[in-house]
Amino acid sequence: MLSEKTTGQVAPLRGPSGSPASMIAHTMRCSITDGIEQVVAEGRWRNDVQTRTTCQAGGRCVGRLGAVGRAMTLLFLIAAPAVGGIEVYSNDFEALSDPLIEWTTSVTDVTPGTVSHPADRFLGQLGGDGTSVLTLSALPPHYEITVSFDLYIIRSWDGNGVISVYGPDRWGYYFAGGIAAFETTFCNGADSNPQAYPDAYPGGSNPYETGAAEIDTLGYSLQDYGDTVYRFSRTFSHSDPSVSLRFYSLGLQTLADESWGLDNVVVQVEGDCNDNGVPDDEEIANLGAGFEDPAAWATFAPFSFDLGMCHGAGAVIADRHLYFMCDGNPPEVVRYEIDGDPADPSSWMKHDSAVPTPAHGFAFDGRYIYFTPSGGGNGTVTRHDTQGTFTDASSWTTYVPGANGVGANLREFDGAVYDDVHRFVYFIPRSYGNVLRYDTSGVFTAASSWDTYDPGPSGGHSTGAVFAAPYIYFAPERDGTVLRYDTNAPFTAAASWLTFDAVANSVGNNPSGYQGGAFDGRHVYFVPYRHDQYGAPHGEVLRYDTSNDFSTASSWSAFDPGAVYYDAAAYDPDGFQEAVFDGRFVYFVPYRNQPNVRHSEVLRYDTASGFGAASSWSLFDPRDHGIGNNPHGYIGGAFDGQYVYFSPHASNELLRFDTMLDWSPDCDDNGIPDECELDADGDGVIDDCDNCPDVPNADQADSDGDGIGDACANRPPVCDANGPYTGECAGGTTSVPLNGMGSTDPDGDVLSYWWSTDCPAWSFDDRMSPSPTLTADIGAECSMACGVTLIVDDGNGGTATCTAPVLIADTQPPVVTCSATELNGHRMLIEYDAWDDCGEVTGSAATETACCPLPTTDGQIIKVKCREHDECQLQLDFEDEIFEIKTDMATLVVTAADECGNEATCEVELCTSEDDDDSDGDSDGDDGDSDSEDGDDDSEDDDD
Repeated sequence: MLSEKTTGQVAPLRGPSGSPASMIAHTMRCSITDGIEQVVAEGRWRNDVQTRTTCQAGGRCVGRLGAVGRAMTLLFLIAAPAVGGIEVYSNDFEALSDPLIEWTTSVTDVTPGTVSHPADRFLGQLGGDGTSVLTLSALPPHYEITVSFDLYIIRSWDGNGVISVYGPDRWGYYFAGGIAAFETTFCNGADSNPQAYPDAYPGGSNPYETGAAEIDTLGYSLQDYGDTVYRFSRTFSHSDPSVSLRFYSLGLQTLADESWGLDNVVVQVEGDCNDNGVPDDEEIANLGAGFEDPAAWATFAPFSFDLGMCHGAGAVIADRHLYFMCDGNPPEVVRYEIDGDPADPSSWMKHDSAVPTPAHGFAFDGRYIYFTPSGGGNGTVTRHDTQGTFTDASSWTTYVPGANGVGANLREFDGAVYDDVHRFVYFIPRSYGNVLRYDTSGVFTAASSWDTYDPGPSGGHSTGAVFAAPYIYFAPERDGTVLRYDTNAPFTAAASWLTFDAVANSVGNNPSGYQGGAFDGRHVYFVPYRHDQYGAPHGEVLRYDTSNDFSTASSWSAFDPGAVYYDAAAYDPDGFQEAVFDGRFVYFVPYRNQPNVRHSEVLRYDTASGFGAASSWSLFDPRDHGIGNNPHGYIGGAFDGQYVYFSPHASNELLRFDTMLDWSPDCDDNGIPDECELDADGDGVIDDCDNCPDVPNADQADSDGDGIGDACANRPPVCDANGPYTGECAGGTTSVPLNGMGSTDPDGDVLSYWWSTDCPAWSFDDRMSPSPTLTADIGAECSMACGVTLIVDDGNGGTATCTAPVLIADTQPPVVTCSATELNGHRMLIEYDAWDDCGEVTGSAATETACCPLPTTDGQIIKVKCREHDECQLQLDFEDEIFEIKTDMATLVVTAADECGNEATCEVELCTSEDDDDSDGDSDGDDGDSDSEDGDDDSEDDDD
């Protein structure tokens, strides 16, 4: 296990349109070799950060490197490569809770297991003429499908059945209505029957178990039969939005004898979501396709903005600016704002006299830029504080280590590197052997912050270096001897320094004479310049594989793309100075390919392809395509996340290449171009990569670096007080349950609650609960309308307020009961009881006469009035003459009404029928003759 940290100059990233994007995902290559499988790590980083990457399992990771500001950790997901295309379905059938509704059978089983294939759940067992169909719908736009699966052949399959009386034992699949179909036979070997597989039945006759990936590993057995595992992957043309995949068997015996199953089913589609005729994965892999497109190239002449002539070396990006030097007397530092318009003079600034002597190369530690003193000076190191004002003298500091007792011969250096692990800047000696080191945690102008070491002859002729933690690799200017320093070891200990002579170890043809280099996360590339100090320019790139031993020749390789380049007669890709890595490609900066001829042939290597393959190399000459005036002779460059800049030296034209032209961005690296994925807020950043997917924020600003965009960082909660609420008057006080549980927070923050109300005489059982109970008193009123207010707080400064109405009313009728008691023949006592919990009750009595009127003393309807729970009595006197009418029945209806208009009734029977039968219906109770007709006086009879 190897954990490797790599660092570099990391640029602020940009989106496809060129606008800044503070979090754009890019493929970060972490090459991990495990057998024949290469693992790729995916990563993303934000702008203005120093990259620090970590990969495990023996790999090294790197991203698009440029120059930046603060430190951060870059996270990676390392996974095995997919079969290809967009995965639309996969199942290993291990989840017991999976209902497998997409299959026509949901039966699963677990293999007995062996050491080489532990117990494993799969779809099956199936047998006889068994079938299972997988149906998938809502597929993304595609033109091709790949189905991969493991087929388990269990127990006594008899193949073609030519030896035994059993068989043929057939199995097959029928995909997409027959677009892809295959039928074959299998034999598990005991009776030595031939099988058709890997041919189709009936055409094949092959030895049993031919083509099996595993034999007798599942743990099944039946006499001399065991089991086999076959691995299938079938690709077929298809474009419909749904597909059916049918797997079947024919002619098998019982499950206990012959069966089969499926495992590790994966379905992928090859998509073309934008319907442009280019497969999605091919389109995404075409990063940098515009390299040979003139539209991707441009030159700018800032020196026409009264910036003078430029004869500098190197460039660096820091704090959203590109810095480079222009030699002069005194030298000038030129700064370009990379978010500005390069054609606008206001995007450019220069500062004279900031650097007193010529500089060749830079280092950036996240805040300060260090200008490397080159020949013709006294070794003065200049430092610029990028947080200060560019033209303010207080932002610039110089120090001469040699004049302050630090080392000797500290006069000419070529390039510098920053070790962000130990916080040291190393200045690379060109003509003298002393490596100069500055401790950035110390005082810049204090001699105690500086030290030097002379590693020997190899260290005295280096031009540039590459930091690939934990080592610094020094590019050899005059020969092929590469010097390496272990930054984890003591600086002044000889054992901390090693050399490797590529020429002496017969690497390549004549790998000697280099200027700078680049690191792609695994390999260090040394940039070919010229043999010896004054030799002829050459183009043999030297490469070291940092995953292997530094001192072993097999760890090294060399390749001269000019020797095999497709148009070598017209181009001469030799003589480069420095290189720039953009996350996939290494760009070799053109300088001079003949002793006094500076050229403009930009050489590019695709690190995703073979180092020694001519197809991995590309060449573009901007002059031949009418780019600019006369762009030629560059030294060094930088990368800002979208553009590669070539620093002018012989020319006054800054050369720039747009790495994103003709490239379909895929910020989540899922093989689907961003233009085909959901962007709900329409800000040009798809939801999977948007740090604020519901609020438009094309700049993806995230000032606190928490992964949540400033546009929606700590989004306010959503308040829901529910309601309206109603309560029934219960007398005295009434309780109303409230519910604010519908309140939510879009960031998932835990909410706190605070309830208040304008209801009279109110109280809460817990006003900080999401669902408290409100108690209120409406007094003598029939109803009361008020309201509640809820405030929710997400604990991070976000609050929301909402209200809901409350109505408490008396809608229930009173309760009334009544009864009658006959006191004597002339008197009946009517008793009734009426009450209401919420107010005064008024009662009344009315009649429903069956056969006689209600006897009253005054001829008026009886009115009664009772207070709550008062018992009321009504005594009725019956006059003799009325009683003698002999009515059958009379009913008294008692009605009770409360003050709010709610009513209730009860009934009392007042009369009972006489013993006499009144069958004739004349109300006289005898033979039907009225008293007036027969002349009898009832009163006289009664006297008898």
